Amino acid sequence: MTEKEALRLEELRKRNREIFEHSGNFTPIDIIESGKAKKYSSKREIAGVIVALVLVVAAAVALILVSGFVFRVKTVQVTNETDFYAEEIIAASGINIGENLIFADKDRIKAEIAASVPYASNITVKKVYPSKIIISLTKGSGKYYVCAGRYYYLLDENCNVIARTSRIEDIELAGCIRIQSEEIAECVLGKRLEYLDADLYDVFDELAYLLEKYGFSGFCSAIIIDSKFDLQFEYKNRFTVKLGDLNDLEIKFQFLEKIVDTLSDTDSGIIDVSDSDLHEATIIQYN
Repeated sequence: MTEKEALRLEELRKRNREIFEHSGNFTPIDIIESGKAKKYSSKREIAGVIVALVLVVAAAVALILVSGFVFRVKTVQVTNETDFYAEEIIAASGINIGENLIFADKDRIKAEIAASVPYASNITVKKVYPSKIIISLTKGSGKYYVCAGRYYYLLDENCNVIARTSRIEDIELAGCIRIQSEEIAECVLGKRLEYLDADLYDVFDELAYLLEKYGFSGFCSAIIIDSKFDLQFEYKNRFTVKLGDLNDLEIKFQFLEKIVDTLSDTDSGIIDVSDSDLHEATIIQYN
């Protein structure tokens, strides 16, 4: 190979290296090792993240500004004005005309109404954009009550506290069943009656179901559940019925159903069907 040919070959190789290094498809080893490529890539990525964050923040600010002007509460509608005064419901809800509709807390509104308006039940709150709130509710019916201090708390069939009164006459007229339990943890308007022992929820539901099924609910004046192992109820204000625990509870009601048919209208006392294994009941009559 002549000197001229060798020189030309060297120039071709140099040119190929330059094309290869600047093609964009390959980062030369010396550039990678120098750290320049990494720094360049990181800067672009950081810049991209910053731009994205700025856009998100700008969009959020724009949404808040727009919602502040557009989505404002102008009207509040109460669907049930037969049982309640709309003004009373709106005042209890804590809704302010002109407040931001998007940020109006429906759960808080329901809780406020339930805690302030007697007999308010099945409360629903609906937002109608751009500027309306609809409140729907029904008048609750008391089935049970709890005595705490000088107050009587009225409960619906699901044991939600719907009213508070100091007048026992209101309770008696409604024919409500008293719930007595040392396990009651909280009795607050607008909330369900709470027990210290969570098992008592299911125990109470089962007992209430069987009282209804076997026709004792209408004659029951009190349910006593100081313990899930010691269930009792008062029958016709003349008998205390001891049921024991939840085991074989339906069988115990079947025994009880036969026993009460043998009692006279003047009898009173204690009926004990707590031991279902005996297949019998103990009756202690008062003189």
